[in-house]
Amino acid sequence: MYQPQIVIPSVTQGALFAKAPKERLMLVLADWPHLPYELSHPGTGWNACLLQSQEESRALKTVRQYAGCLEALVIDEDFFGSPEDTAAVCYQIRRMVPGIRILAIATEMWEDGARLQDIGACDETLLSRCPMGILETLQADDDSSHH
Repeated sequence: MYQPQIVIPSVTQGALFAKAPKERLMLVLADWPHLPYELSHPGTGWNACLLQSQEESRALKTVRQYAGCLEALVIDEDFFGSPEDTAAVCYQIRRMVPGIRILAIATEMWEDGARLQDIGACDETLLSRCPMGILETLQADDDSSHH
């Protein structure tokens, strides 16, 4: 039987989202276990954790539990079955954590590829095979907010 899991890139004293003083927390909802490791390289300023549970209630419980320190969500555009189902979860997460950055990821970009972005469920849509693009987008957002 499939067991939902959270993968923690840097295992730290058993604390789920332990952060170094300058690290910020990003939750990844996707089926790509490599992604949080690629997003958590030393010096990036981010600690990315992966939740591979496609159970909406589990994802919302995790977000609710860590809402105080969660700054970004990276989500596969059809992680909960369809883009519409995923959008519904994104809207709920945005209500729980109003300032969160939500980045949708897609394996391929088509002409209508930014579906979550088009309906306002995320801030941007990026290709999943470009983890550095995710970090660059978050960094650009930080830079533009300081001006």
